[in-house]
Amino acid sequence: MGGTARHLRQTSPTRAPINAVTVTDPELLKRLDETIPLGRIAQPAEIADVAVFLASDKAGYVNATTVTIDGGLSQWSTGL
Repeated sequence: MGGTARHLRQTSPTRAPINAVTVTDPELLKRLDETIPLGRIAQPAEIADVAVFLASDKAGYVNATTVTIDGGLSQWSTGL
């Protein structure tokens, strides 16, 4: 197991990395969803909407920041 996968298993609330196995296994997905304050993983369009905004003129004053798109997961978790 690689270092990143090992770290995720040790630190994530579900003890499993978020990958194709996680999202296709109903039990792992349920456990993951329960750890996210919004109760589900993001839809691709939700991630894309932020990327489109950041690439647009409307984000012209946005500078030197990190936008976390995780449904609130990082505010509840330590070590992510």
